[in-house]
Amino acid sequence: MLLKYIFVLLCFSGQRAELFELLDDTIPILKVFLPDEEFIDLKNKATIFSKADIKLILPKLNNNLKLYLLELQKINFKKIFKGYNFSENISELQVNENGFLKFDIEEIINGFDYNPDHYEERDFSLFYTHFFETNKNFNILNVIEKLKEIEIPNAENRYDIEVILDIQSFVINPPIYKPLHLSEFNKIEKKVKLIIKTLKKINFTESYPEYDFNEILPELQIGEDGYAKFNEDKIISGFNFDLEYYKENYIEYLLYYYIEELVLRSNKNFDLYKIKNTLTDLITSNTSNLDGLIKIFNEMERDSSETSTFDNTLNNNSIFFGDNSKDFKSKNANMTFEINGGVYSREFPKPNYNLKIRGGEDLYGRSQLKLRADSLDPTLLRSKLISDIHDRLGLKSSSANYLQLYINNEYMGLYIITDMFKLSWAESVFGDKNSTTLYKCNGVNDLTSDYSDNCINENDDVTDNTEWITFVKKVENAKSASDLEDIFEVDFYLYEQAIEYLTDGWDHIKNGHNYYFYKQPNGKWIYLSYDFDFDFGIDESGSYKLKYSEFGKDINLNRILIIQDSSRFNEILKYIVNEVFNPATLFPRIDELKQFIKPFIELDKTPNSEGKFPGQINESNDKFYSMDEWDGNSEFTSVYTDRYSYGIKQWIILKYRNVCNNYNIECDPFYMDNNIYPIIEDNVDDNDIYSSTIDSEISTESIFENLTEFSFETPTETISEYPTESISEYQTEETNENITSSVIEDETVYDVDVPTSITDDESFSEEDEEEVGKVKTVSLSSIISMSTKLSKKITITKTKTKIVIKKKYCKLI
Repeated sequence: MLLKYIFVLLCFSGQRAELFELLDDTIPILKVFLPDEEFIDLKNKATIFSKADIKLILPKLNNNLKLYLLELQKINFKKIFKGYNFSENISELQVNENGFLKFDIEEIINGFDYNPDHYEERDFSLFYTHFFETNKNFNILNVIEKLKEIEIPNAENRYDIEVILDIQSFVINPPIYKPLHLSEFNKIEKKVKLIIKTLKKINFTESYPEYDFNEILPELQIGEDGYAKFNEDKIISGFNFDLEYYKENYIEYLLYYYIEELVLRSNKNFDLYKIKNTLTDLITSNTSNLDGLIKIFNEMERDSSETSTFDNTLNNNSIFFGDNSKDFKSKNANMTFEINGGVYSREFPKPNYNLKIRGGEDLYGRSQLKLRADSLDPTLLRSKLISDIHDRLGLKSSSANYLQLYINNEYMGLYIITDMFKLSWAESVFGDKNSTTLYKCNGVNDLTSDYSDNCINENDDVTDNTEWITFVKKVENAKSASDLEDIFEVDFYLYEQAIEYLTDGWDHIKNGHNYYFYKQPNGKWIYLSYDFDFDFGIDESGSYKLKYSEFGKDINLNRILIIQDSSRFNEILKYIVNEVFNPATLFPRIDELKQFIKPFIELDKTPNSEGKFPGQINESNDKFYSMDEWDGNSEFTSVYTDRYSYGIKQWIILKYRNVCNNYNIECDPFYMDNNIYPIIEDNVDDNDIYSSTIDSEISTESIFENLTEFSFETPTETISEYPTESISEYQTEETNENITSSVIEDETVYDVDVPTSITDDESFSEEDEEEVGKVKTVSLSSIISMSTKLSKKITITKTKTKIVIKKKYCKLI
């Protein structure tokens, strides 16, 4: 392979902390020591569903089930299920002659088993089923299944019963009911009238030239000029806007969005609900003349989710497995160590962790770090590759590298260590101490003032968010890039959008979370994304075919910076493709990283004598990817995680070819030739592996210079005998005194034995081995240790086991 194909990171001053530079060539050990009781607490709280949860849940189930049965008794079953013989088919409901249920609620409630010792499940669904089956005289799950099977003659009655039949949702988070106010109902009426008026203003032939609307939606009566010809007043008069009608004919807990749907459907000759859904499916981001209609539809969706006849926010009766009561944090004068992630991330075997060094100390330039298990990435490469791409392009981002984690001498396996965008990061990178303008965004459907509260300032002392709100309003009202140039890093955002597009980074601004906005000392805001484990094609089959106009989120920021005039974006896209997002650059980097982490991946895939894998704290989930899945998904093999997951090289070459063709980029003909890289894309069934075919004689190994031998600590025994002691002269002994030891030495040189063989890397030649044999010394980074009288400490240490790795040098080739 030619030298030009070697992946070499560029040196950009200040882009990466010294910590991440030091870890480029080694995978150290990080040891965290906790009191035994805290370690037990950590294991309980890292599990999505544990014995401790059962003890907390059972009393709430008693109360919530009572609320549920009370709601059932409000329903007229004979009115909804007309003609159904309840006494014969579901006698336990005890439906009286008026259609209401007359069973004894207390008798039913007392018939369930509330003894936590009788439940061993570590999965809520299994526990939930077990619990409801304990009442032999009232099998409520069986009752509900029978009710769901009954055909309801009147479709409108289905809305009455549908919510209450979802017993699991109800008992987990029972609603707090509130009446539907006239003002809320009037919103629906206004929106209906506004949609009707807007439909008359749209030229459907220009907006949807490929569709025949007289066939799809004949009620619109599209004329030859492309405009709707229906009688506006006649159509509006056909809708039922009588709130009292809905109150009299529908049960009190009817949801806002059900009432909205009923109103939209109330004109039998002009079903606006059907029209709305049909047009929503057809709308694309390049139909700018439909902006008015899109805005109305979006507002209706927002009103539906925010306004209802009940408040379904969490309340005292809610059963929620990721709330603050389940957070774990160990804290002392020197360090805090806590579980990172919400309910979803805790469903997986290995939890993520946050690490904060306190007291003004830092670890080679960083005081707050995240330890990521990346459980949904079969390769453990995606986060690192995205970080490397940013480094290559000189973009400020979250740096990443690898380490091995021990907690109380228990081996937790290989982790990715990354930056965290916190106040300490802003100070380290920008010199902005105690920044007041770093905002973390979550649940943001659009960057508008309506969602400004969904971005939270990282500085708890900040109560005035005027600067942020002003920025959001300017973004919302901007008409072109020139309106934002003075307050926003436009080019930086375009680079980030290009990277997200190329790597299928849908789980950031497109998904409304996993990003920050930060106002730099120069007065300009900057977009910062994080958590990249879903990037590189963990999405839907065929997603690589999308153009940016189909991929990007339909928000004003994207419309004015990219969709409206894509020339600037296209140039940046072309530059990234030529500079880094191409097989010639990324394939060798993947090969290098695979070789680097393979010994530790093998450890992660090997269970101990008890059948547990390293770091498997959450025993309710035993999903660990095999070595074949790790190896295949790093290459050209798609697997199924919780969604379709392209092989990384498979994604790169598919996206590379697609972008080169769609954006007229002159690309490497070697990788554009399907005869050389014949990528076949098939569907992947759940838990099945699909292998694309590739010529086995084609090598993607890179050529490396200046091979250096490193020695560092790594478990090499069988996984059932994880080493419990770190071999290092620098490890701080436990003490009863509070100690904070900072950097000891910058560099120490040791003589090391030269290995007679190297690891499984057939790409090395004999000349390479001879070159390695000349190396007699190695530089070891210094160690930072902390301990307290609670015996909590963190140690990064290097050891005896020798592994030949490739040392990278910052230079441009």
